[in-house]
Amino acid sequence: MHATTDILPTAEVRLPARLVEPPLAELPVSFRLGPLPATPYAPEPDPAGNGGHAAHPPALLLPRPSDRHGTWTWVESATGDRWTEADTYTADGEAHHPHPAPALRTGRLTLRPTPADETEGDR
Repeated sequence: MHATTDILPTAEVRLPARLVEPPLAELPVSFRLGPLPATPYAPEPDPAGNGGHAAHPPALLLPRPSDRHGTWTWVESATGDRWTEADTYTADGEAHHPHPAPALRTGRLTLRPTPADETEGDR
């Protein structure tokens, strides 16, 4: 930051990078997208026989980037001021019979960064 006054000489003030970079690296990044074709995630049958499917929270299957730097979630407005968040799974790029059929959705694809201590080996 630069400050110029009529009384004092011009001065430059900087925050040390070691204090600024770690908090900035932890901020989630959000991209507004839509309409985007997304399908509800249908898990594979559970081999343990727990009701036919493993217990999974609601999730969507949609085209998205890699999970290398964090976890992607889908956030959309359910009603006026209420937002819902769902986990995402990447579409594999192969042709499949669309059952259930994809629906067009408008929302935000959000990247929640992986903590730095877990990604040190990737650098």
